[in-house]
Amino acid sequence: YELGNTQQALADIQEAVIHDPTLVEAYLYQGFADAQRGNTEAAIINLTEAIRLNPDDLNAYILRGFAYDRAGDFQAAINDFTYVIQNTRASAIAHLGRGAAYYHQGNLEAAERDLDTAVRYIPGSVTPYYNRSFVYAAQGRPRRAIGDLNEAIQRDPEFFAAYLNRGVLYTNVEDYPAALSDLNKALELQPNSALAYRYRADVQLALGDERAAIADYSAAIALNPNDAELYKLRGDVRQERGDISGALADYN
Repeated sequence: YELGNTQQALADIQEAVIHDPTLVEAYLYQGFADAQRGNTEAAIINLTEAIRLNPDDLNAYILRGFAYDRAGDFQAAINDFTYVIQNTRASAIAHLGRGAAYYHQGNLEAAERDLDTAVRYIPGSVTPYYNRSFVYAAQGRPRRAIGDLNEAIQRDPEFFAAYLNRGVLYTNVEDYPAALSDLNKALELQPNSALAYRYRADVQLALGDERAAIADYSAAIALNPNDAELYKLRGDVRQERGDISGALADYN
């Protein structure tokens, strides 16, 4: 599996389980592989079996916690991460995972506490800062969110999502030149991002450059032609410019 041959690894794991149904590592790795493929239901089943066979394996609780979170069972995820935290001195990954689950559950105060702890445990990692920026943004604290994204970008100058999200936050606080710079960088890193074009179009419009906004909405539509909102946004700009036929074509 470490060599990247996932299918062969899964076949080997399944063969191992057939020969020894009590092999904890097989269920653990199978659950991890299922989670990587997005099959959260199978991941939870296999990781639960791993825990049944070895209730002391905290890694299985961590992996199952992330699987529960991805499946939308946030309380079950919180329970697994809490178990790990209660049974180990310092688990940055458990605080990170529980912080995400609390955020998804809407408990922003608890999410902030856990992510603060994760930042202290692993200050060199981008993930706690990136995740905490969502909490700050949801709390209506965009400047704090921008500060965390600054930290994330400082640690990883090629972090596309951080530039994208910081560009949106700069737009929200009406710092349009900074927003434009971030979204330009995001598109430099991922030229095929419809979302980055869409957000940059919003900035171009705020800056009064309707032609550039139409060009960016058009680029977003070319990449994501089934997004009805993009046509409406472009139609609105065309209507403002007096291009009634173009606007009607977009609205229809």
